Amino acid sequence: MLKPIDRAVLSNQVYEQLRDEILDRQYKPGDNLPPERELCEILNVNRSSVREALKRLEQARLIEIRQGGGIKVLDFSLHAGFDLLPWLVMPGGRVDAIAIRSILEFKLIINPEIARYAAMRIQQPELEQVGRIVDEIDDCGQDDVDRFQELDLLFHYTMARSSENLTFILLYNSIKDIYELARSFFTEMYMETIRSTGGYRDVYQALCAHDADVAYARCRELNELGNKVFWDSIKETLEHSQGE
Repeated sequence: MLKPIDRAVLSNQVYEQLRDEILDRQYKPGDNLPPERELCEILNVNRSSVREALKRLEQARLIEIRQGGGIKVLDFSLHAGFDLLPWLVMPGGRVDAIAIRSILEFKLIINPEIARYAAMRIQQPELEQVGRIVDEIDDCGQDDVDRFQELDLLFHYTMARSSENLTFILLYNSIKDIYELARSFFTEMYMETIRSTGGYRDVYQALCAHDADVAYARCRELNELGNKVFWDSIKETLEHSQGE
């Protein structure tokens, strides 16, 4: 439920509360948000803070402000962009298993393609950087899961930059945000992957050889390893969600 908030950074807090209510389906597509005046009373803020927050929600394509027709909630699955995905992972502070599954399925498709294009286009400075990351991964202790997570993200992000594909790079910016928001949720997946780090060096060697097909295959194997552990861990949650 909406509740009064502190006066510091008011418009941002208003935006975050309303955004989370919409993503958590407290307000469904087609619903109207309360009028500005009522929002001010509920949230205990001034009208300018509410208006600024509503403007951001409209820019995010979560609402449509109609002149004389109220504030209509939009279906974000039809209107919103990829930059909204980090907030779909934890609507209302709870991890959404279906959103996480969607992200990992997407990564299983996109990461091997990133490796393919990186193998074709990577330059020596980036190749050396990937090599240093792989060396750190090899030296990473099996109990240092946090550092391993950071290195895994850096490994894939460096390949995305090396691909010289702006879409890959921008998508990975959002993916990095997702992992930062729900870092602890991915720990189990990384605990399994850290026991088998050779896949990173296999991808690196394919990059060195500029072998796009091998880079694709090795990167897919690497992502499948972590994903399998994750599927097993959320299977019951997913089945429950789909049965509701």
